[in-house]
Amino acid sequence: MGKNKIRANEQRRNGAPSPAAVSGARPPAPTAAPARPDLAAVHARALEAGNGLPTPPRPAPPDLTPEAQWKLVDEAEQLFLGAAKRHNDAVHALEEQQKAMASRAAELDERERVAKDQTATAVQRDRALGEQAARLAALERGLNAREELVRGLEAEAEAGFSRRHAELTSGLGEQVRLLGEQHAALQRRLAESAADQVQASEEVWSAAREAAERVIDAERAALVEEREQLAAERASLQRGQQELRWERADVVEERSLLSARADALAAHQIAARDGEIAVLRTQLEEITRQRDAHHVELVQHEARSRRFGHRTEAEVERLLEEQRLEIVRLEAEIAVRPARDLVAEAEALRAQRDTLHVDLGRVRHEAEVLRISLMRAETGVAELEALRDQRDSYRKSNELLQASNEQLRRDIDQRVRSQDGSSPFPACAAMDVDPLLSGRRPVSSDVRLGELVERICRSAASASKPLRYAEEDVRAFIGGMAFGRLALLQGPSGTGKTSLPFAVADALGAHAALVPAEAGWHDPADLIGHYNQFDRRFDERPFLQALYRAGTGHYQDVPVFVVIDEMNLSHPEQYFSQVLSMLEAPERERWFDLLPMKVTTGPQQLRDGRSLQLPGNVWFVGTANHDETTKDFADKTYDRAQVIELPLRPPDSVAKVSRIGQEEPVGVEALGTAFRSAMRRHEKEAERALRLLEDHLREPLHRHLGVSWTNRLPAQARAYIPVVIEAGGSVGEALDHLIAMRLLRKIRGRHANRVQDLQVISGLLGGKAWEGLSPKRGAVRSLALLKGESDRISREQE
Repeated sequence: MGKNKIRANEQRRNGAPSPAAVSGARPPAPTAAPARPDLAAVHARALEAGNGLPTPPRPAPPDLTPEAQWKLVDEAEQLFLGAAKRHNDAVHALEEQQKAMASRAAELDERERVAKDQTATAVQRDRALGEQAARLAALERGLNAREELVRGLEAEAEAGFSRRHAELTSGLGEQVRLLGEQHAALQRRLAESAADQVQASEEVWSAAREAAERVIDAERAALVEEREQLAAERASLQRGQQELRWERADVVEERSLLSARADALAAHQIAARDGEIAVLRTQLEEITRQRDAHHVELVQHEARSRRFGHRTEAEVERLLEEQRLEIVRLEAEIAVRPARDLVAEAEALRAQRDTLHVDLGRVRHEAEVLRISLMRAETGVAELEALRDQRDSYRKSNELLQASNEQLRRDIDQRVRSQDGSSPFPACAAMDVDPLLSGRRPVSSDVRLGELVERICRSAASASKPLRYAEEDVRAFIGGMAFGRLALLQGPSGTGKTSLPFAVADALGAHAALVPAEAGWHDPADLIGHYNQFDRRFDERPFLQALYRAGTGHYQDVPVFVVIDEMNLSHPEQYFSQVLSMLEAPERERWFDLLPMKVTTGPQQLRDGRSLQLPGNVWFVGTANHDETTKDFADKTYDRAQVIELPLRPPDSVAKVSRIGQEEPVGVEALGTAFRSAMRRHEKEAERALRLLEDHLREPLHRHLGVSWTNRLPAQARAYIPVVIEAGGSVGEALDHLIAMRLLRKIRGRHANRVQDLQVISGLLGGKAWEGLSPKRGAVRSLALLKGESDRISREQE
């Protein structure tokens, strides 16, 4: 189209005749262009709708270019978007005001509740004062009754004396003369005694009455003063209630005003949006009419195009070029013989052709502009409908939210009222009143560790689900109890790790509690529990209940084992950190702080109702599997624990027991006495084992395998080795277990190990130094572990 316009202009400048002039046919007169939409008026109406103020329409320019019309349409769109944003801001501000009103209403409700509580307290105090006044009145009546009783007794005494005198005088008439003087003396003494008694009674009664009247007057004065204070408080409460009613009325009025204002604002905005919709619909109708007019014009244009034979632009251009050449030739001829009418007709045809080209381009551009305007108008109407639906949705959501908040407030108030005065530790408080846990039971005061090991093996083998444990493993468990409060039982699944502490507890007449670990534990509260502020209850986990049960009278004298099953599902260094720290602290500092404040309704064992001390009769036992679902223990956990690996295959039989000993429970004190006695008896063997470690193994283990130990290991060895020996083992058995589980455990599966280094350590453990310490018992566990590592390295190198 641009090329045709340029060529038409060139032909006009050159004065060439139009093709119609050449052909001699006169084209039809151009039809009148359809009326353009008054986009300036549309812009003015959109501006009025965006401002929300009725302003008179501005007169639009008589003629606007398409660029100016497009700019006006963009400005109208921006104004519409600004009006939508202001509507959203107004809705948001309305929601904020409603939230503030809800908060203010909640505050007023709380103040009203406090005022009601104060009124109820005042009523109770008034009732109590009334009861006290009634008691004082009853006391005064009792004193009056006692006074009447004393007077009656005095009258009866005087009457009795008179009757006795008459009887004596009537019965002894013949002796009156003989006893006249005595009778007179007796009469005088009786009179004096009666006078003294009456005087004493009157003095006592007077003193008692004065004291009672002073007490009654003081209590009456205090009662009057308290009644005056109560009246003042009641007046103050009434004033406060009146102020609350005024404030509530103000809030209700403010709420109604805000609601009315919000409704008015919403109605104004809805009216403005309805006006915009009406304007847009008018524009749509105008655009539709213009589209129909343009369609008619396009039909006419197609009719004119058919006159050209539906030729393509290239054909028309070629034809025009031919016509131009023909015109040039004809102009040359006309120059030879000019004709005025032909020249005028050619100029008219050329002008008509240029006009048709310009009208065609303008019509196409206006059709595109109108199509875009129509699409935007339809989009604006849809967005306005969506905004209206969104406003209704927000209003319903706000109503539902207010109802939900009111219900939540009622639930919280009901929960708080239902928990007032109850203990935050119901399970522990129930143990305090359980008769089965209150009484202390007799325990054994004499324990033989060798017989104890045999009893444990026999008890496990004779249980309902028989289990066979090697005496060496049971001795290791008992020895671990001597040097620490934590034991780790490792090994494949099904080897009886969880059952071993229960078998020990059953043989000792003690107690064991199972606490299954969970994979999501990361905090000590996951193990112990936490305080719920809303319910005012402490979530008493099984671990906490087991500790509290250990401190009851029934179990406080016997060992209690808290078994944490699958302990390494999470990191014990996180959720078990508080207990690990307590095991290193003095016993007086082993306290769990359960609540952030003091309470008066806590269980008996809790200090200030909030802190529980770790009982001294508790041992912790953790079981551990090692697979893709578990975590590795840190060295600080291993260093504080006795590590026992149970074999996959149990022993074939259990040794026969010749004498099990007493069947009564083994006491904690007796067990500690047996441990201390074994340490004194076998102290030299323990020192010999430690010298072997220091003199023959410390430097080679560090140089070849990078393994070392701290001062904690010698202290544990001095307690562990004597107890194992006393329980029927040997110094070699005990030292072998310590080396394998505490030192060589660290090299298992390590890629930096070399076969030559492992062989060096194996030679030391099988050499003369070890034979001199334990000729009958070699380092079986340690050598097996070193051989397993050598075989693993050899397989990997292949």
